[in-house]
Amino acid sequence: MMRKIFTKMWSNFAATGNPTPGNDPVLNITWPPITDNNNIPYLSLGDEIKINYNYKKEYIEFWDNLEKEVKYKDMLL
Repeated sequence: MMRKIFTKMWSNFAATGNPTPGNDPVLNITWPPITDNNNIPYLSLGDEIKINYNYKKEYIEFWDNLEKEVKYKDMLL
């Protein structure tokens, strides 16, 4: 079943730019777009597919903050 779901999502993405466009009986889920950088949706794949939010947020924050630190470091020298 997972192979069918992944194939469907890739073909949807190739055709429409959206892996989960509208109601689809195979997928039975809609992956929402990112509308808030503090609440980023992702697909959690297990026995079922579900939407969760902020996967490894601390890693994202690290890289976001590192970019800011490096950008402003040149201004201090």
